Amino acid sequence: MKTLFLSLSRCSKTEKAKRSNILKRNENDLVIKENIMQLMQDNKALWL
Repeated sequence: MKTLFLSLSRCSKTEKAKRSNILKRNENDLVIKENIMQLMQDNKALWL
């Protein structure tokens, strides 16, 4: 019984880590997209 609990808790830790990694990745993607949009706007301003 003890070993089962240990394996379950270990599993949930990795799941939490995976979830937080996915969230971080999504946040990074948003930041990158915002940066790209800003660069494109700056570029347009230069060309006008």
